[in-house]
Amino acid sequence: MSVTRAVWNAWCVSALVVLGLVGVASTAAAQSVPVTVEVVEIAADGADVGVEGADVSLHIVIPPHQLEGTLRGVTDGSGRARFDVVPRPGAEVYAEVNRGGRTFSDPVSLDTPGDKRVRLRVMRTTQDPSVLFAATMQTIVEPWEDYVVFSQVWTLGVDQEIRFASSTEDMGSIVRIPLPEGAAGVTVVHPEDRARVMDGYIALGTEVTPAGLDGASQRPHLIVRFSLPTEGSRSLRWEQEMPMDVERASLVVPQVSTHAKHPTLNVRLNVLMCDEQGQSPDAAMMCFREISDRAEGTLLRDDMEVLVARGRAERGQIMRVHSRGWPAPYPWDRIAAIVLSLLAVGVGSFLYRRELRRRRSGVTEAGLALAALRAQREQLFATAGELEEQLARGEVLQRDYDLARARLREQLGVVLRRLRELEGDEVRQSEDA
Repeated sequence: MSVTRAVWNAWCVSALVVLGLVGVASTAAAQSVPVTVEVVEIAADGADVGVEGADVSLHIVIPPHQLEGTLRGVTDGSGRARFDVVPRPGAEVYAEVNRGGRTFSDPVSLDTPGDKRVRLRVMRTTQDPSVLFAATMQTIVEPWEDYVVFSQVWTLGVDQEIRFASSTEDMGSIVRIPLPEGAAGVTVVHPEDRARVMDGYIALGTEVTPAGLDGASQRPHLIVRFSLPTEGSRSLRWEQEMPMDVERASLVVPQVSTHAKHPTLNVRLNVLMCDEQGQSPDAAMMCFREISDRAEGTLLRDDMEVLVARGRAERGQIMRVHSRGWPAPYPWDRIAAIVLSLLAVGVGSFLYRRELRRRRSGVTEAGLALAALRAQREQLFATAGELEEQLARGEVLQRDYDLARARLREQLGVVLRRLRELEGDEVRQSEDA
């Protein structure tokens, strides 16, 4: 009998609790304030269009920072989500929507009577890469053994009030960054998880928002490293297609290196320069407006000795570069062997011809010496001319050119001095005769 009574008492208590909760809920519903949150996005024509199916959070806050609770809902076909909020003294509500980034509304007070309306304006999202441009593209070029290493940094932007979002899983939405032909050792430094090295290009999945919206536009969207072989040459040519408009392009060559044998460099660039109107003389080619030694605006220290070519490009244009002056092993042994062979042949031929002429015409030793010195003078002039052409083709470094030219001048000085002496003797002998 006591057990039955205990069960009955427990049932009654439960019923009273449930009835009490229903009464509290009814009272709260009667006192609640309707809040309507409207989510709109910016259409291509600039008009606001309601966003259906957007997840909305409504935060109830007691200023300054006390969060009382959060209600969640989904927008209907007109872009609206409706909430019933029980007001508290001094309470405010904030609406939040997350569509490629969290967007918050201004606070709305619940102290005043009447329905409350909150409007959230978000950007339209697209996967079309044609809305992109490169705000900056910087290429740093440095020597490394038998290669030239490239570090290329891309910072992207969008040309309208829109958000770009793509993924490497959806190849139709990727950003393709072409690489120069023959690029080797291609490595994506950033972002490692959203970029793939493909055959001849980088497939990039990224998100880009208008400049200044969230600070993301100030961070690089792609950093990639690759190299091109010099194959023992002191010059290197390459071409790279621009997949989008590039507002500020920089080609940077530090004039110092970490190589003990080549602590300083003398690399020179030959690129297409823009005309007076800042346009490219060749519509298919990218142009550069200046080549300077100022490091400002590069990713290097401002006091570093550099060579910088600055310009801009349009989508589809080719960046064509001819560089010269890279460190490379100079084949002195092969050249020395060739020179010695030529000298041996030349000396033997000269001695044979001298003896033959001497026997036939009785030419004096002085005359033969003059002929030999004059031939040597012409040969030194020819060698100096060939050295100039080698420098222009980038086959010798400037310092090697200066050294060889100094030696040629020394040899030429000796030859000219001896020529003057012999020619003076010849003139005196003629006068005496």
